[in-house]
This record gives sequence, structure tokens and C-alpha cells, in this order.
Amino acid sequence: MDKRKEANLRVKEKIATALLYLLEQKSISQITITELIQNARMGFEFFGRYGQIVLDLHRFGYGSIILDMLNQFHEEVAGTMPHTSIERYRLYIYIGSLYNTALMWLKNGKRESLEEITELFCFSLRMK
Repeated sequence: MDKRKEANLRVKEKIATALLYLLEQKSISQITITELIQNARMGFEFFGRYGQIVLDLHRFGYGSIILDMLNQFHEEVAGTMPHTSIERYRLYIYIGSLYNTALMWLKNGKRESLEEITELFCFSLRMK
């Protein structure tokens, strides 16, 4: 299996595991996409793993490609949502905040631990 397919499979497994964990605590209608992504630990972990690539792309003016990919991924995870729904903006608030925070964390040499930056991010977005 090629590396992209393996990576996609790992992401799907993380999402499924996170969903099962959250379903033990609440009904599916109460689970938000933000909670799902947070519990799957797919935010800053990505930037920690691919930090140099992200910084290089940003430096050469291709940061929008990463942001577009993150938006597309988040939209796929969220599923269909009416284009008129104000809730769609939550997805972009989350991704934009994640991207900018992660970019600054990378530029500053990841001085804070993954746990510290994740905690700050979640607190700032009132996810905890």
C-alpha cells in the first residue's frame, strides 16, 4: 500500500476511534466536528510531523495550498452542511486558527510542547 493510502487509513482510524470514545459520553447529535478532530488529535500533530514542509511551503508563498487542503479535509469530515448554515463558519474559524497558531509555533522553533500548545489552542477557542 502506498504511503498516502496508509496515511489516509490512519486518519480514518483516528476519527473512528475518537467517534467511538465520544459516543460513550454523549449522543451523536451532541458531538461537534471540533470535538471529533480534537479527540482524534489531528491538529497540531500534523504540524509537528510535517513542520519543515509546512514552513518551506509558507516561505515560498504556498501556504494557501496547505490551508485549502485543511479546509477540504475538514469539510469532508464534517459531511454535507447546507451552504446557508452559519455553522459552516465554525469550520473555517477552527482551521484558520489552527493553521495560524501552528505556523507561529513552528516559526518559533516548537519551544512549547505539543500538549501545551494544544491546551492553549483549545482554551482559546473555548473547547475546554
